[in-house]
Amino acid sequence: MKVKKRRWIFSKKRKKGGFSLVELLAALLIMALLAVLVSTSVNAAVVSYRKNVFVSESEVLASTVNTAMSDILCYAKYVTENNNHEVVFINANYQIVVGGHFFLNNGYICYLPYEGDPTDKTMLVSSGAYTSLYIKDLSVEFQKDSADEKSYSGIFNVSYTICSKILPGAEKKVSCSYRSLVGQLSDIG
Repeated sequence: MKVKKRRWIFSKKRKKGGFSLVELLAALLIMALLAVLVSTSVNAAVVSYRKNVFVSESEVLASTVNTAMSDILCYAKYVTENNNHEVVFINANYQIVVGGHFFLNNGYICYLPYEGDPTDKTMLVSSGAYTSLYIKDLSVEFQKDSADEKSYSGIFNVSYTICSKILPGAEKKVSCSYRSLVGQLSDIG
């Protein structure tokens, strides 16, 4: 009588189809590496996209603010500083904005009329226009003539910084000068 060998325990051939544990672990390792590569490249693409959006939106906001300020300051005839060292101006022959000063309020540039109620502030740019940006470090100055302390050259220097609410550390510094079309400015008082 012949003894049959039990080949099924030590058999090199597998009777069932499928993958071995080593093959499954190798496949999982490859998939995990691919997932890490894809996630890092997607994260880098998102950061790059946010930077590009910030640059684009800050350019548009700077252009909008500069145009709005220019429209107001180009008619300034009289100018002085108030107790808070803010530039106060009065516009000559310009019925829309008779004068006042600019200030920051919750990251937005606002305008307060010269002889108006302090609650009558007006935002220079609508708060809904740029929800992911805010402005800080607003400075409005006017150039005095060196010869006469009561007259001014008619040039306003404005600077401010546009910041992102979404992208930490993203800032754009903006500086510009405006010349009054009225000519040489004089002191209010």
